[in-house]
Amino acid sequence: MLRTALTLSDKVKLIELKETQKLSTKELITKFKCGKTQVYDAIKNKEKIIDEWVNSKNSGKSKRVKTPSYEQIDPRVKQKLSRLIAGYEAKDVYNADETGLLFRGIPTKSLVLKSESCSEGKKAKDRITVLMCGSMAEEIRKPLVIGKPKKLRCFKNMGISSLPVIWKFNKKAWKTTEIMEQWLRYFNADMRSQNRNVLIFLDNAACRPKIELSNTKMFMLPPNTTSITQLMDQGVIYTFKSYYCKFLLQSLLCMMDNCSSAHLFPKSISILDAVNWIALACDNVKAECGKIVFVKPSSFK
Repeated sequence: MLRTALTLSDKVKLIELKETQKLSTKELITKFKCGKTQVYDAIKNKEKIIDEWVNSKNSGKSKRVKTPSYEQIDPRVKQKLSRLIAGYEAKDVYNADETGLLFRGIPTKSLVLKSESCSEGKKAKDRITVLMCGSMAEEIRKPLVIGKPKKLRCFKNMGISSLPVIWKFNKKAWKTTEIMEQWLRYFNADMRSQNRNVLIFLDNAACRPKIELSNTKMFMLPPNTTSITQLMDQGVIYTFKSYYCKFLLQSLLCMMDNCSSAHLFPKSISILDAVNWIALACDNVKAECGKIVFVKPSSFK
């Protein structure tokens, strides 16, 4: 039999199948068409492999979907963005963008782009929306998390206001005009309390609110340019999801011994777990802000 050298991604998948489905060494050899030594080494060094996989995601070495280059943006758009930013300090220029997250999904599937569809069914039930907001001064604000249930048993002994995220809900866990308006008014109130006038870039979504705010000027980015001009799409969301996956994998490895059956593991992950991992991931993003590529005001000149 022709033996295959396992890639890093293969090793992560092998570890997951070993932990969740309790596949034997023989079954893993057959499935991955590799030698016994590779299987033993992957299982023995599982924590090191997972860390290496997460680090490779953060470094941006994996293949990415091609998007138009910044130079392809209409010069008139660049000029307008440059004029908008002029007069604002870096700390007063914000960007907010949302992403979908399958909070119980396996790592390779939980890195879901917001543009990808999520089919109805079991996976759709585990989908939540996370809105992240950051400034050009590398501040990352408390994330907005949109789930489905209004009241959850895992929140029973704690108030919603005490969560490390801003929690909202609707039947499909989507960002709606109402939710976005509430969030923007909350954001504006914070800026007003600090006596700051700020600029925030938002995507040109159908749910964009049509409101006037006292201390916040909103600018809707033109279609097909958000992945280039949005701060959140310049590595922040990707790094956030990589950290979330790391916490999910670490939990998987720790909890396997306490689960009587592999299929019970996803059920053991609660929204509260996800909320805490989201907050932790954001904290890690804050710590790495200096390494993340932000679009600086000079980029618009």
